[in-house]
Amino acid sequence: MQQLVEFEWSRCIDHYRLDDPKEPTGIESTSHRWEIYRPLSIDDPLFVRFAIDTPATPKGMLDFCNRFGIPTGRGSRNIPWRTKRIHWVELAVLLAYQKDMRHAFNLFEKGNNPQLLSYWNSEEALALLRIRLCPGDPFSMVWAPFDLMQAMWVQFALHICSYRQILRCQYCNEPVMVGPGSNRRSTFKYHNECRHRAWHSRQKGK
Repeated sequence: MQQLVEFEWSRCIDHYRLDDPKEPTGIESTSHRWEIYRPLSIDDPLFVRFAIDTPATPKGMLDFCNRFGIPTGRGSRNIPWRTKRIHWVELAVLLAYQKDMRHAFNLFEKGNNPQLLSYWNSEEALALLRIRLCPGDPFSMVWAPFDLMQAMWVQFALHICSYRQILRCQYCNEPVMVGPGSNRRSTFKYHNECRHRAWHSRQKGK
């Protein structure tokens, strides 16, 4: 993943909030304090966290944004990719993207390759994917997604084109990629921090 995708994203240090607690239509940042980080990990299928694990509710989307930042917003394609600061996003937009990605993921999981290819190639999520040249002898190239939503689609595409699997930690149930090209073996059971917690839980249960 690190060799193929170059991507940084911003998130509000003071988190986000629903624009209206009773009838929310969007999610907005709570301050102008930001941090830049790298959300993509070769072991962490972020697209699964968004498409499958995040409840399709205002609170579910808010929790995702608080952890990873607002994944897309109006005009995000026109913002310099290294300095993106998305202050607000419409909830309906996030829920629509989640529905699309969840549908594509379910097609892949069911092995429905003809429908997956037809559905994927009709979408415009990757239509404006940027390519950056990197110095070297010879030159190399990386993909540079314009926002976190597109980055998750790229990560999903790389997963589809690989022999990796998605397993879940037996303690926290969070997804993780295993197999060729990842840093995890197919015998994965626990994250490092969860292995000790699982051991203590078993000791208490004796």
